Amino acid sequence: PVPSVGVGEENAIIQRINLFPNPAAQQTLLELTLKQPDHIRVSLTDLTGKELQVIVDQQLQKGIHKLPLDISFCKTGFYLCEIQCSTGKLVQKLIVRKE
Repeated sequence: PVPSVGVGEENAIIQRINLFPNPAAQQTLLELTLKQPDHIRVSLTDLTGKELQVIVDQQLQKGIHKLPLDISFCKTGFYLCEIQCSTGKLVQKLIVRKE
């Protein structure tokens, strides 16, 4: 099992994550800064842990990556964006607000 690391805690690979806009209705953007190349898996889950979408599951290079997330299929509520790398997992809360 991969250790879970909360947002704001030290991570050897992921330097920074930002999810914006948040709250969002149709689409949001995950900005991810990597200190070094690594295999990254980003997924969207509901609060029960059910995986709804895999955004990326591949080797990414060092630097800034901007990953669009299509959330048009999501109902109003809370979701989790899970970013997994070789040294652990970061979780970012996402609020979907439909009008």
